[in-house]
Parts: sequence; structure tokens; C-alpha cells
Amino acid sequence: MKLNPILARRMRAQGILLDIPEDDSEIGRSSAIGLYIIQNGKCEILPLDEFQSGYSFDLHIASNVSWPFEISKVEAEFPWGNVPINWLPEPDGRDIGPVGYRFPSELPLEYERTIVINHYVGSHRKLRRGSTASGLLLGIGERAPEDAGSPVSAFVYVYDQFDRKYEANLLVFIQRWDGGIRPNPKKEQRKSLLECPDRVNPITKS
Repeated sequence: MKLNPILARRMRAQGILLDIPEDDSEIGRSSAIGLYIIQNGKCEILPLDEFQSGYSFDLHIASNVSWPFEISKVEAEFPWGNVPINWLPEPDGRDIGPVGYRFPSELPLEYERTIVINHYVGSHRKLRRGSTASGLLLGIGERAPEDAGSPVSAFVYVYDQFDRKYEANLLVFIQRWDGGIRPNPKKEQRKSLLECPDRVNPITKS
């Protein structure tokens, strides 16, 4: 018995591996059917210095295409235009420990390798049907305009190895601090007892 294509697509979206002739007969079907890109958590822009910001997108990418899918590049578009973003490279083997990805800033912004998906971009790593890449996509780009509100609606574009584009809408929060990311405020040092003598009330005569 042949499944209704609409029902079959819903089942496939839940992770059930199904052949859908209407969708799989051609390699160039629509992006909504071929690849699912979902905002999995908070997406934000973090100020690093006077000119640059860190871009952190929490994404869940699921492949439903019939061929091994490769993420060749990722782009982002904001209300003020397309923003070139340099995605952080995968740390090499000299980095020891779970922390592998870092943003340059006043305070170290560090991320464990296990929660970052940058290694899928431009590396020829393959996502087969039913497999997913879920985590943070981290990059460095220009700062958001000062008059931009927060949050803003943005688009992320994922390209496959055939230069086909798949897109998703994101809600992005913009963090703003003067001079970059502020360090934690220093705790005020307590004064010694000798520096804080007890207050003596004046004696009044009746």
C-alpha cells in the first residue's frame, strides 16, 4: 500500500527512513523536503572588540536527501544585509582537553568540541539520510549596526556540494557592551575593623 506523500513526509521528519518517489525521483528537489534546518536554542551575536563580533547559532540540521549530503558553506543574512562570517576552524591535535573552540575577547569565550558543529562545514564530511548535525555553529564577522534592535529575524543559508541552497529563519539576540565583553565586576574589598570604627553618638545634657 502506497503512503500518502504528505503523511510520508511527516513520518520522515520524525526520523523514519522512507522512500518518497515524489521527492526522491530528482536530485534537485526543494530545500524544505531535502534538508531540515531548525533553530535548536539561542542564537546570538557577541561583541569581541570595536570592529568584530562572535556569531553563535544553535542549529539542528537533519538530512533527508537520498545522497550523502555535504555542507560546503554557510551564509547568514540580517535585516541590514548579508554578513560575511569566518567560521572558526576545527582545532588541531595540539589542543588538549575538551575545550577546543575559542573566541578572542577580553574574557575567554570557550566551547567544548562536543557541542560545536563547525567541523561539518567545508570538510567533505557526509550526512546520510536520517543523520543529523546538532550544536553550535561559531564564527567571527562584523559588528551589528548600533541602531539594530534585539532580537532580530535573520536567515541562515546552507549550501550542499552541488551549490544548492537550503535556508531557515532564525531569531538572533544581539549582546551589546561598550569596549567588548566586560569582565566580571570586582568585589569590593572589605575594610578592616580599625578602618571602620563604631559610630559614637554625641552625649547631650538635659
